[in-house]
Amino acid sequence: MHLQALRCQGDSVGLKEIDKRIEELEAQLRVQQMLADSAFEAVGIFDEDLRCIATNAAAIDVFGYTSEELLTLTAFDFLDEVSHSVMAEKASKGVLEPYLVVGKRKDGSSFSGEVRGRNAVLDGQDVRISAIRDVSASKATEAALKSALSEQEIIFANSKIGLMFLKGGRHLRRANQALADILGYQNPGEMAGLDMRELHLSEERYHDFGERYFSTLADGAQLNVEYRLRKKDGSSLWCSLSGQAVDTNSPADLSLGCFGSSTIFLSARLRKSVSSD
Repeated sequence: MHLQALRCQGDSVGLKEIDKRIEELEAQLRVQQMLADSAFEAVGIFDEDLRCIATNAAAIDVFGYTSEELLTLTAFDFLDEVSHSVMAEKASKGVLEPYLVVGKRKDGSSFSGEVRGRNAVLDGQDVRISAIRDVSASKATEAALKSALSEQEIIFANSKIGLMFLKGGRHLRRANQALADILGYQNPGEMAGLDMRELHLSEERYHDFGERYFSTLADGAQLNVEYRLRKKDGSSLWCSLSGQAVDTNSPADLSLGCFGSSTIFLSARLRKSVSSD
């Protein structure tokens, strides 16, 4: 009788331990599900045939299917046909690096997507875990930026005003054809890396220019000055110089570069000054 009581007590203790372990596992599962559902990316788990066997809540928002409908689809149903071969190849090779695809929603609309995936084993079964995020906005921003940069490049290259970008200890990083023409160089490439000493009439004037005007640039103000520059052939000419630091902080970090323009100044006063010099 006593032995039977001990057995019942042992069974009771064992059941309590099992119940406690089940509660712990359920709590862990809730945390993991919460983390998965908090992700902004749509995450899915796919079997060897790329059939969807589980998703997070974000997949419902991204693709517009119900949770039940998602589990009737394959990985191909989430992509436009143009991305099917790419996805199949990445999955078969177990590629970990992100790649771009064209995603397809339930309503037939498409979007630019970035997919990351990895192979895993779930309950003894090989699976592919994939996450996709909508990058349409960033792609649109990138396209707009490229367009703006292209427009700026056209303006820079074709401006009739000499333009230059200085960086790294007063060295010419870029120039346009107009500046090359003003200073007697064949093309902007010939001026690349040019030390600004080459454009000053003397070492003394080079240092004096820096001491006099670079504090203006460091303060974030625009520099406007009439100054004599030396051309490639050694002759000089008066120019109207305008420039500003690229860094918008105050004081500006001039090592980040300065953008400037130069035009030939042909006023009678300056022509007279040149002749008297």
